[in-house]
Amino acid sequence: MRGMTGAKVAVAGLALAGGPAMVDGATINAVEAPSFSMAAGPAVDPEFTDSGEMGVVESIEGGQRWTGDWEEDVWAMSWDVTHLHGTGNPTPETVSGEFVFTNTAEEPQAFVLSTSAMAQQAFPESTVLAGSVEGRLDNETGDSAQLLVDSEEGMDALYAGLIDGATAATLLEAPFDVTTGDHVNFSSDPFSDEPGPPLEGELGISHEFILTPGDTVTLNSSFEVIPEPASLALLGAGGLLLLRRRRQA
Repeated sequence: MRGMTGAKVAVAGLALAGGPAMVDGATINAVEAPSFSMAAGPAVDPEFTDSGEMGVVESIEGGQRWTGDWEEDVWAMSWDVTHLHGTGNPTPETVSGEFVFTNTAEEPQAFVLSTSAMAQQAFPESTVLAGSVEGRLDNETGDSAQLLVDSEEGMDALYAGLIDGATAATLLEAPFDVTTGDHVNFSSDPFSDEPGPPLEGELGISHEFILTPGDTVTLNSSFEVIPEPASLALLGAGGLLLLRRRRQA
């Protein structure tokens, strides 16, 4: 069965890989909605790379929030994603989210889940990165529940911070394994002041993992990109130059 519940507004620029529904919208609270995107589903099945426009987007202070849920034959998930970009120029660009993912198949499956947002600012020089991830594994079947990141399956880490579609930072690298007969919380030390590449278009977060059948994992993650101090000075100088040109004109 394929279906989505709880959808109230579909917004242009939203895309969730994993379903055929597509409805256009224009603005939310008179603010043009940013371009969110998400890809989710079994890592080996390209069926879930189709894009659609769905979910609920609302304006919040300093950015936008995207919520929704989706169900397929062998998995189900819900999400609550926030993109903050502030009101100054420049300010940090931040993506964060809570993702609840259940393997509804009868055997362990490898999954990939990635979400991104179009940056409201471009940082053309180097950047500074910060990020975190924590989670909870719940045994829903009575058997032992396991969350696994396996390099032999081509997995690098449970968490990756993405800049323009490329991995810029990782946490909980392979091999990583959590097992419980009930439920267990897990986390990684956050990173900050990590040097990063320029940001031109998108920032995002990716999760990849193997999950036992019938069990659920909840992931809370964040990724922040700010201009490197030298870049900030260049951006400031550019703004002053533009201001002088306008005055001269």
